[in-house]
Amino acid sequence: MNRIMLSIATILLILTSCEKQELLESNSIEISQNPNWSTEDFKNNYIIQFPDNYEGYGMVGFEGNIFFKNRNDYNVEFNYYFCGLSYCNDFGNALAIPIPKSIMVVDKNNNEINLNSKTEFSFNDEIVGILYFNTELNSTGIYYMKQGTEYLEGLSINFANSEYQELENIVKSIVEK
Repeated sequence: MNRIMLSIATILLILTSCEKQELLESNSIEISQNPNWSTEDFKNNYIIQFPDNYEGYGMVGFEGNIFFKNRNDYNVEFNYYFCGLSYCNDFGNALAIPIPKSIMVVDKNNNEINLNSKTEFSFNDEIVGILYFNTELNSTGIYYMKQGTEYLEGLSINFANSEYQELENIVKSIVEK
């Protein structure tokens, strides 16, 4: 009986180690700030940075927060609004567990979009955010942020595929206050 328990414990330890290693070996970008960009509130406990060519209200709200910011040529647009009937939350739905390789979303025209590319963002070797996106000419992305043990929808992004690197640099600037 002890041998069986030891074997099961060993297998579980190996599986757990492989799962964590798999997350850290994937396409992971380290969170970092850009000292030349402006910093603004992003959520109740977060900030984000943008280059000077971005405009929009940023975070606003009376009964909860919403967020709108875009590049002045509209090639990159960031927003979130997770609102019910009487209040807006900083975060939306939870990401499925186990973490999927891709997700399906519905756009404003009710078309399904497969977000089949993924970039993970890390801080101190911990995955703190996951960006799902597609690689169409005009792309869509959803950024999930770690909150406790879950990843919650934190940001929607529409962007010209040619501007992906700038989008990534902005997303990696999101940090807790």
